[in-house]
Amino acid sequence: MWREITKGKMYIPTREEVVAKTKAVLIHDADNDFKVPDALYDGLYKVTDPGNPGDGRWENNDWYLKSSGRYGAIPMVSGLYDEVAQSIPVQVKKSAYSSRWGTQSKKVNEFNSLYPEVSKGDLYVNRYRNQLVTYTPYTYLNKKKRAQAELPLQYNSCDSLRLDYGKLSSGVIREYADSIVFYLNNYRSDSTAVQTDTIYVVGATTQPVSTLTKHKTLTTTYTASTSGESYDADKKLYRIAVKHMGPATLKIACTGNATDRLTDFLPDTQLGQPKQPEPYRGPIIIEAENMDYKSVSVSLTHSGWWAQDYNDFAGMGYVETQANIGSALRHQLKLTEGGDYNIIVRYCNSSKAGNMKATVNGTAQNVAFEKVEKNDWHEAVIPVTLKEGTNNFVLQNSGSIKMTIDQITYEPAESPKEKFNVTVRQADFGTVVADVDSAAAGQEVHLTITADDGYGIKSLRVVNSVYFTQGKTIPVAEGATEVTFVMPDENVTIQPVFFDMCAIYNLDFTNISAGELPEGWRTTDGTDVRNYPTSNGSGPRTFSGLSGYQGKALYWRTTSAEYGRLTNYKLTLEPGKYVLVYATAAWKGTPTYQARILNSGGTAVASSSNHTAKPNLNGNAAGDISSAVRNTLAFEVTTKGNYIIQFKEVGSGMQEFLLAECRLRDLNILTGITTHQSNHMPEGIYSPSGVRRETLQRGLNILVGSDGQPRKVMVK
Repeated sequence: MWREITKGKMYIPTREEVVAKTKAVLIHDADNDFKVPDALYDGLYKVTDPGNPGDGRWENNDWYLKSSGRYGAIPMVSGLYDEVAQSIPVQVKKSAYSSRWGTQSKKVNEFNSLYPEVSKGDLYVNRYRNQLVTYTPYTYLNKKKRAQAELPLQYNSCDSLRLDYGKLSSGVIREYADSIVFYLNNYRSDSTAVQTDTIYVVGATTQPVSTLTKHKTLTTTYTASTSGESYDADKKLYRIAVKHMGPATLKIACTGNATDRLTDFLPDTQLGQPKQPEPYRGPIIIEAENMDYKSVSVSLTHSGWWAQDYNDFAGMGYVETQANIGSALRHQLKLTEGGDYNIIVRYCNSSKAGNMKATVNGTAQNVAFEKVEKNDWHEAVIPVTLKEGTNNFVLQNSGSIKMTIDQITYEPAESPKEKFNVTVRQADFGTVVADVDSAAAGQEVHLTITADDGYGIKSLRVVNSVYFTQGKTIPVAEGATEVTFVMPDENVTIQPVFFDMCAIYNLDFTNISAGELPEGWRTTDGTDVRNYPTSNGSGPRTFSGLSGYQGKALYWRTTSAEYGRLTNYKLTLEPGKYVLVYATAAWKGTPTYQARILNSGGTAVASSSNHTAKPNLNGNAAGDISSAVRNTLAFEVTTKGNYIIQFKEVGSGMQEFLLAECRLRDLNILTGITTHQSNHMPEGIYSPSGVRRETLQRGLNILVGSDGQPRKVMVK
């Protein structure tokens, strides 16, 4: 089939053409599973077949073919994101399915008005311009083995076609003004028995002429022949049968008296051959666990086992050599072109330093392996000359070293050292800039840290790959302004985390489990008052599993949520200026609230304006609250005493909130902080934004000399 596509004999429509042919789309706007309504395909194109047991719906819809090509596919989507998608004329929300298509007859009538009839009969027939896709829609299990169709011609001047297909037969048909071409196929891997497909051309004014072309693949020529060819001039009826197993092409040259035929033929020019890739000459990585081995332990990740002792290995595992000279690894590499190479062994050796013997094509050399800490992966480089053809490599444990080998890499000697990406994500309350956007393994990367006033760097989390689940960080002192790390042999994505040096209270969910109230909090839900510590499965409590902020939030409703009222959790403030920082999302709807600071007598000393909590999670316990707006309430305390942070509902009814952040900042601390911005930049070439470059690039470059002084260089 792909040969026919590349020859231009079969056409694959573009996205725009497919969307233009689609008349109806279902938009998933519900909060239930992303699956279509059970009865969506009933009466349209669901096949009644043993392959679709029971009602043939959902998990019982096992047969992928359709019963009718009249109707276009009915996609269900999460949204229509561009003008092309939005051009689909009938857009039905899933929540409105029952009211729009509540009965099968109502649905079928509307689809019949959207899609004109293509053919009569039970053979699948789908038309796109002068191309028809046809097939028998039944499985092996169906008692019915054949399918028939009658369809009007639109491009050829004969009147119509009648098709009678055998078991599992299919055909792509192209209409032309003076001919009709059939690409037929019924290939099966379990049988060589021929099947018969019969074709009738109605309205041919002269005897049609047929040509059958057999197909072959390598040395296999598929069976195909014609039989029963006849022409009735009075009835203008032509008949021919094709007996075949596998693909065959039948061309029928025929004309009739029909006029007003369409002429927008699909292209049938041969597709251009894609450019073949250049011969590869670059690093070739072989995982140690995939090599030939002797007297080693092989550790593979699979269900039921995971590497508890080693991290950051590649592939499916690693091998561990034994402390004897019998341990060895072997590999054969075929090359189309020889040359100088480095064989790089990635290893972790925490037992003892020593040598192993590396033999390439009969030439041996000793290779040193140093002793390192566990999980501190190193590389041993073996310079060799490889030949065209088969190269034999053996690594013999001549030094009886017990160590772990992850992989070997054959790298052309002239290859530049591989570089890995350095990405720093945006963070709240400060920025971190790397002096390079990529670096080779072992290269130092310098990070410049700039915190907002009153904030400092807390940690630099490495969040790509397995580093995220392992909780890896780049060591940094709290409040530091710069740090340097050594690049590993993979990409590094850094998530800076800044902390508030002025915060005298911070709602920290780290040790709060779902269902609990955060430490020191009190909620009032109408007449239901809850004080920490308490844990509940409903009502005010901590929600976890969210996205954004800390991934958790305090769910409160109806009345208020407070901190500072409980006896053991008093919020004692000295005279001075303060700022309350808070962010709240909506569990459902558009709830409104105020943030307030109360004194010990319950009188408000500061109140915010009314806020509408956003975004609305619409009851989604795994929703994203990252867009919740961070608000502030500035106030001044004139009398030392105990105060209360209160979030209070505005209005009435069931209003539901998710408190994502609550911090109280003492600006008196801020006035006592002295900050110093370091201007140090290592010697080198930089972009205007401070990213280090290897060479001068077109446009503006910043050069920093050994004296630390920068100067601008423009390259045209």
